[in-house]
Amino acid sequence: MFYVEAGAGDPLVLVMGFGGDHLAWGLQIPAFAAKYRVIAFDNRGVGQSDTPDTPYTTPMMADDTVGLMDVLGIARAHVCGVSMGGMIAQEIALRHPARVRTLQLHATLARPDAYMHALSDVWRERRPGIGREEWLRSLALWLFAPVTYAERPDDFAQAVSAFAGELASRMPSHPG
Repeated sequence: MFYVEAGAGDPLVLVMGFGGDHLAWGLQIPAFAAKYRVIAFDNRGVGQSDTPDTPYTTPMMADDTVGLMDVLGIARAHVCGVSMGGMIAQEIALRHPARVRTLQLHATLARPDAYMHALSDVWRERRPGIGREEWLRSLALWLFAPVTYAERPDDFAQAVSAFAGELASRMPSHPG
């Protein structure tokens, strides 16, 4: 399981959503690191973490996160999850309540409904057919609030460019 750390203080574990890796926290990590020991990681099947050859579930990914906390010697942490990462964070709180100091949930839900299943199916079907930068631009639209996109377009473009550049430096281009 790939992870990065920054800062010092109370541990803050950042759990990213569907398809995003630790780089999606790039704008938040420096601000959080001023006060916290920040841990951002790549969920299984994403970024630089392993991709198991079996189906995986949200509870399994919650246990992965707690396993990383164990490896890093973290007994309790502030846990922040966005989108699917919020669903994973909820599972951490339910399955391992003593490990969660505080819980922040952003742009998430308790369980996927028919709409979310349909959206996931479309992403799964479309991903192999589009290039890396186009995929990152579409994901970034889910990561930036409409007001941020409107008021800070340079941040959006910079994030997409940074994500694409980082990925290009460590992964071969996806055929498509």
